[in-house]
Amino acid sequence: MDGLAMAIALAEISPRIVGGRIQAVKEPLPGVFVLSIRSAATHRLLLSPAWSAVHLTTHSFPGGESSSPFVMMLRKALRGARVERVEQRGLDRFVRLPLSGIDAHEGTTELVAELIGRLGNLILVRDDRVIACWRTNPRVRVQEPYRPLPVQEKRDPGDVTASALREILGSPDPTVQLCRTVDGIGRSTAERLLETHSEPEELHAALATLAEAARDDEPWFRAGGAIAAAFMPQVRGASLPSFSAALDVEHVDSHRTREEEGKRADVRRRIRHALRRRQRTVERIGRWIDEADPVALRQIADVVLSRATEIPRGAEHVELEDPITGEVIGIDLDPAVSAPAYAQRLYRRARRIERGAPRAQARLRRLSEEATVLREGLRTLDAGRALDDDVTRIIASPPATSRDARRGSGYVERIDGYTVRIGRSAVENDALLRRAKANDLWLHVHGASGAHVIVHRKGRDPIPQSVVRAAARLAVEHSKKRDEARAQVTVAEVRHVRKPKGAAAGLVRVTDADTLTVAPVDRRGTDDS
Repeated sequence: MDGLAMAIALAEISPRIVGGRIQAVKEPLPGVFVLSIRSAATHRLLLSPAWSAVHLTTHSFPGGESSSPFVMMLRKALRGARVERVEQRGLDRFVRLPLSGIDAHEGTTELVAELIGRLGNLILVRDDRVIACWRTNPRVRVQEPYRPLPVQEKRDPGDVTASALREILGSPDPTVQLCRTVDGIGRSTAERLLETHSEPEELHAALATLAEAARDDEPWFRAGGAIAAAFMPQVRGASLPSFSAALDVEHVDSHRTREEEGKRADVRRRIRHALRRRQRTVERIGRWIDEADPVALRQIADVVLSRATEIPRGAEHVELEDPITGEVIGIDLDPAVSAPAYAQRLYRRARRIERGAPRAQARLRRLSEEATVLREGLRTLDAGRALDDDVTRIIASPPATSRDARRGSGYVERIDGYTVRIGRSAVENDALLRRAKANDLWLHVHGASGAHVIVHRKGRDPIPQSVVRAAARLAVEHSKKRDEARAQVTVAEVRHVRKPKGAAAGLVRVTDADTLTVAPVDRRGTDDS
């Protein structure tokens, strides 16, 4: 959304929520916050720094919700607060919600939404100081004075003259110039306006209409036509009751599209990764099969053993005649061992090659077949069709190898794109904790021995509640409470989990944690939802 679209949406929002009290705060998706506000009726206000969006929503978001520290702080600070006003600074993508009725606080409290794209933020400000924020940056830091976004020097859409628009249309890039000159105009709005209004007078009239809509106190929505398409993507369907309803449809559809694209991109990445691994392994096994010659090794061992008395101790290379063929053979030796010992080493290597060759051939065939299946899977994915079960089976995360166990990697699961590691011993539990980052999540069944479970965070985004609950069920499954109907699981950030000095392996101390009650995973396909 650009500033014009936000102004029109806020004209609908303000009479519905001003005077209402905030009942709940949720973050159903990273960077998407929904405030339930009770006035004459209950309205759900969507504020999204991630989507650069503000509107009323009726959408029920699937899956769990975030319980990040920021969301918990908002719930504690805003529950029961009264919305005094909804303010937009000019046509900037900058929205303030002054609040009152917060405990015994007599100063000013505001919820500030900076809806400016990838640098967007949601900030709780009290007495001009930042109390909490979704993102920290050099301008916005907790417990420091809040510095608003700088004001951009632009012209109101209704004040731009036809002559100024003529200059914009004659510039090398009219779209960029229109965005830089006219307040509240985003790139998509500029593109749509220029597509439908090529003359300065037509463009002037369209901007005046949009400016009038932005200043209108009444809900304003036009279900079709060029003007409506100028400040929002064209919504499929006949008519909608409000501009917020149109935005709700548009943003939810866009989110679903992005979510599907993200899932497909993750699957494509995993297929390509699995294909590269198999291609490398096929090449390595092929070279080993080509170079592994047990007959030649035995011939060299026979020559070394038969001429052992002629080989100087500590020699690295000798030229010896094969007593059977009369051929002179150049042989590289290990100077650290005697000639007979080196010959025995070659005999053992020849036996290993003979034993391993059938397995290597079988593995080569299997990996080559899997590589073919993965290539077909990429073609299927590009065509938009569903993947075969064989592809899904191949790209599923395998159990950790013995080398991973020595490194403390733990058993690996993937839940909705998040990596989850499960300790398989007390020593490995300690190793997992050492390797985890401070903002990763640590889980352990409450009141019984069991595995430590680590959920690795992706960047700064909070881990979805659905992923946390799935990881909690894994913690129950890998514990002594796996046979109970329900069990409590302790959840904490790794920064709050410490191993006391001298404590036994697997023993930790947790200073700040939440508790979830879940049922263990049912491998037959059912679990608590």
